[in-house]
Amino acid sequence: MNWILKIVITLIFYPTCIKSQQKYSGNSALRCDGIDEKNPSESILYTCNGEYLSCRTFLIFTAKFPYNTVPAIAALTSSDEADIVKLNNVTRFVVFPEEQEVIVPVNCSCSDQYYQANTTYQIPNEHKTYYTIANDTYQGLSTCKSLKRANSYSEWSLLPGQKLQVPLRCACPTREQVSTGTKFLLTYSIGRGDTPDALSKQFNLSVTRIREANGLSDKFTAIYPFTTILIPMLSEPSSSHAMIRAVAALSVVIILSLMLIFRLHKKPQQILHSPRDLILEIARFDRALRVFRFSEIKKATGNFGSKSKLNGSVYHGTFRKEVFAVKKKSRIAEKEVRLLHKLNHFNIVKLVGFCEHKDNLYLVYEYMKNGSLLEWLGRRGSDDLKGWIERFRIALDVANGLLYLHNFTNPAYVHNNISSSSILLDGNLRAKIANFSLARTANGSALTRIVGTKGYMAPECLDVGPITPKVDVFAFGVLLLELITDKYPIFVQDGRERLLSTAIAAIMESPNAETELSCFVAPGLSENGGLEHAIQVVMLSLSCLRQDPEDRPDMVEVVSVLLKVQLNIHKRARAIGTKTELSMDDQIC
Repeated sequence: MNWILKIVITLIFYPTCIKSQQKYSGNSALRCDGIDEKNPSESILYTCNGEYLSCRTFLIFTAKFPYNTVPAIAALTSSDEADIVKLNNVTRFVVFPEEQEVIVPVNCSCSDQYYQANTTYQIPNEHKTYYTIANDTYQGLSTCKSLKRANSYSEWSLLPGQKLQVPLRCACPTREQVSTGTKFLLTYSIGRGDTPDALSKQFNLSVTRIREANGLSDKFTAIYPFTTILIPMLSEPSSSHAMIRAVAALSVVIILSLMLIFRLHKKPQQILHSPRDLILEIARFDRALRVFRFSEIKKATGNFGSKSKLNGSVYHGTFRKEVFAVKKKSRIAEKEVRLLHKLNHFNIVKLVGFCEHKDNLYLVYEYMKNGSLLEWLGRRGSDDLKGWIERFRIALDVANGLLYLHNFTNPAYVHNNISSSSILLDGNLRAKIANFSLARTANGSALTRIVGTKGYMAPECLDVGPITPKVDVFAFGVLLLELITDKYPIFVQDGRERLLSTAIAAIMESPNAETELSCFVAPGLSENGGLEHAIQVVMLSLSCLRQDPEDRPDMVEVVSVLLKVQLNIHKRARAIGTKTELSMDDQIC
């Protein structure tokens, strides 16, 4: 069996074809129509053609009120405040001059053919459209097409308070670029007067290098405001690369062009921005935790009534027009509060605020409409789609959250209690990691007692020793098996309890592995060629479940494998002409 595992992992890990560069979108990125899911287009986002499927990358954002402070820009882009402070050589409290370029670091990863950095945006008023959000708020760092593709709301009926998924344009270097010294790709939004020659001087690069990175065939190729080009960086950008853009009126031709495009894509209403709108919008990006009064908590939860109870000590609460989840905890949760306040990632549940009352802490979180992954997998007779695409998106969300915890926080953290009950799903079935009560710093904290959830604990958790990220990798391996089987990590078979991981490993060692596995996975998942995906997931899971932590992959490798499998799932879905490829019809085994 080991040789099969090695072959599968090798085939998945190493792409066979890597293109040489990205292609400049031209002004097609400013259009809102013509989304073609079958053929990837640079007018949506940059395509996944890099040597790596995830990487650290950078954006240039131009400071404009109300997005002219570190907290506001960090919240808008889901970036880390400390990194913005360091890269731009400023303090957290600086107010950037108008039109000052700000370097923003983001985590870029491949998802369904396209590279993207994920963030969210809550609509502040009723006069927003996908076009204005992409080109006004995000300055062309997102596109109207990508927003329409990522959200289910109608283009003309966006309402205040709705939260949008915003894919930001980014990319990882190709193999050819890496071989010539490129370490990072910086996404630069074109402004008035920008040319490849001017940008080559600003970033101290040859103009040829910039043109090749964007497929600009010759010096006469036009580049347009509100579109982006990629700057191939030999090292991390610094404050010396950020300039104050000239504040001047656009030429008559550009103004007329933008007015025409805007007329075609704006809702037929006048856009009004009152001072109050702006104040509310910037206030929303204050990263400080909200401190709630106990009277507010009681009122929002109906005095902790049974109608508001979600489960255990968690309640549904309505604070004016905002809906949050309220969790009652003891004061020992102060450490968890401090940790969650430091974390800022789409796939980690957001702590909104807290309330201290007597001997208890009341933690106020973003509300996750679809509850836990455990509950979702166990629902029967619901209208929820549970095909490969939905399940795999959940797996990737959890993997990306762990990747952030292990590699992009300082210090690195181990969640230490990953399970299907600690993964929450929002209204769009996007997964976020919750329950950080057992989280510890990586490689620094020693286990003094057995902690975790039965069925998910790695073998080393039974011994005293330092906690490493490989504990989370092991638990994630179990989670993958849950996702494809709908079974608990410890389930009853033939009247006795069995570990799910042990049962799957035994199946893969049997002579009729494929047949047995097809009957073991969740109904419908093995149909229409889905068994191939199941085998790939099982092989990845078994590599995560190895006894020796050193033999397990890290989350960088795990995400890379998942992205490759996800790409195959979407290709198969398009080939059979369905949105989600596989139904959940019952299967007879």
